[in-house]
Amino acid sequence: MKYLIIILWLFFLGNRTTCIAQTQKIDSLKKIGYSNANVNIRVDAFLLLLRQNSSMSVKEFSKIIDDATGLVKQVNTPSVNCKYNYSKAKYYTKVGKVDSALYLLSTTFQKYKAEPSVQHELLLIEHSLANLTVGEGKYKEGIEAMLAVLKKTEEKNDNIVRGYAGNSIGFCFMEMGRYDEAINWFKKVIQRKLLLTEQFDQSSIYDNLASCLNNVGRYDTALILVNQGIEKAIAVGNFTTLANGLNIKADIVINLGKKEKAEPLLMQAIEIRRQIGNADFIASDMAQLSLYYANTGQYEKGINTANEALKIYGDNNLIAKYMFAYEALKLNYRNKGDYKNYAIILEKMLTLKDSLYTINSAEELTGLQTKYEVQKKETLIAQQKLGLFQRNFLLYGAGFLAIISAIFFAYRFKKYQQKQKIIAEQKKIQAELAVKDAEEKERKRIAAELHDNLGVQANAILHNSSLLNVGKENNKNVVEDLQDTAKEMLLNLRETLWAMKASDVTATDLWLRIVNFMKQMSRHYSKINFTLEGTPPSNLIITSTKGLNILLIIQETVNNAVKHAEPKTITAKSVLNKNDWQLLIQDDGKGFDIEKAKQKNDSYGLTNMQERATAANFMYNIESILQKGTTTIISID
Repeated sequence: MKYLIIILWLFFLGNRTTCIAQTQKIDSLKKIGYSNANVNIRVDAFLLLLRQNSSMSVKEFSKIIDDATGLVKQVNTPSVNCKYNYSKAKYYTKVGKVDSALYLLSTTFQKYKAEPSVQHELLLIEHSLANLTVGEGKYKEGIEAMLAVLKKTEEKNDNIVRGYAGNSIGFCFMEMGRYDEAINWFKKVIQRKLLLTEQFDQSSIYDNLASCLNNVGRYDTALILVNQGIEKAIAVGNFTTLANGLNIKADIVINLGKKEKAEPLLMQAIEIRRQIGNADFIASDMAQLSLYYANTGQYEKGINTANEALKIYGDNNLIAKYMFAYEALKLNYRNKGDYKNYAIILEKMLTLKDSLYTINSAEELTGLQTKYEVQKKETLIAQQKLGLFQRNFLLYGAGFLAIISAIFFAYRFKKYQQKQKIIAEQKKIQAELAVKDAEEKERKRIAAELHDNLGVQANAILHNSSLLNVGKENNKNVVEDLQDTAKEMLLNLRETLWAMKASDVTATDLWLRIVNFMKQMSRHYSKINFTLEGTPPSNLIITSTKGLNILLIIQETVNNAVKHAEPKTITAKSVLNKNDWQLLIQDDGKGFDIEKAKQKNDSYGLTNMQERATAANFMYNIESILQKGTTTIISID
């Protein structure tokens, strides 16, 4: 690394313009990385180049990662591997492959956690892991993880990562709307000058602090700080934080009543996004600019800008992003009074929602249906407004009589709007009630059919098999198998009917079902000790589908233990945690190798149980130790 620093110092000697120097720095690093004869110098150049990713497009970032791979494998030292994997995880995060980033960072940390020469790199990796938690919106968990990182930085006197962690904690509080706490953290990082080394990019701290102050109405101070953040972003060539700072500044000057100054800032941010080459950011910033035009009366600019954003979304196959640009177009046409195009955009939004409607999960269907119907009503109202506008326009040319007529029609139109609004609201309420009533009737109908058909058939199997068993020893095993199957059918049927009686069930009711099942198993398998521990949460309501899937998984887990584990004791345990409710099924049987079981066709239904948990949106985990037993954990938020 020292050879590379000498080469770069000679290259930049005498260069005074920071932004130009940043561009030249990237170019020089590329030149060294691709052409230097010394493989160690080339690797160092690529690693430094990857740290400049905030000034690169995603495409360029990806290419540099690919080009560096062979050199990294050739050198293969702990330091080089940690730095490379740290940057590669950042790329995964940028392109939305969060699981890949999490896996790469976790495996790298585990591999090198005992290596004394890479403690700084490991702290950076831990900070990135905590940031992945923050990226999922788990701010409380993120703060806890960041505080753990902060403690390690103080023990190891790592001021750089200490600054990163402090900034991230402040960001978590900011995202939760706890601006006073966020401000305190950002100020703490800025005031402790030891944290602000040349290697630490300060621009994001100043931008974050400015954003918080803007949210609490301290606009003048926010403007000073965001200007400092912009200067620092320019100084280190961080184009991403520079564009963020310009957008924050635009919001601040609007709040200060200087709307005319916001447009050039938003335009600069868009131009920077273009240089980076991230189509999503470019189009989103343009849609934001279009909204600004709509609210400042610059409708033609707003329409043109929104259409350009739509073109970028289309060229990059970002169809799901169309809605943001459509919202901006809709607002511009509505404020302009162009109801014809306003109605056209609403139709396009409906068409887009139709296509998105078919690919959304079942859990989102109800919400999408409601939004879909509301959008249709909004289109109808817009078309009615257009018709009234055209009629009124003809009347205005009739002179004095037209003026009187216009006053009359304006009054009637207002009444009409009020009436239409009331009718629309009543229809919406009636539609929602009708859907809910239809769902309830269908649930009861299916439950009745299951009871009348499957229930009767299962009881018939039990009765006929009993008759078949009389006096015929050879049929005993077959009959017993039929009876067990029928009993299992009846048990599953009872649980299904229980779940279908209502759309929601209480945790207490679910726990009672588990208790009854354990008692029933105790009667059938007297040599096994079935025990219960804990109590359910008193005020937790869950969907009937989730409750049924939880109960079926527990029943299958207990049956697997009875059939395969040879346990002495099986325990069902209820554990109340701060953030969730856990149900544990524990046995002291012989255990099994989970991975081997999954590879076999007969995997005790592990795959089916995992699929049930995923579909019903709760956590399912199984742990097993040979000759010690198995524990199944179900976590309900």
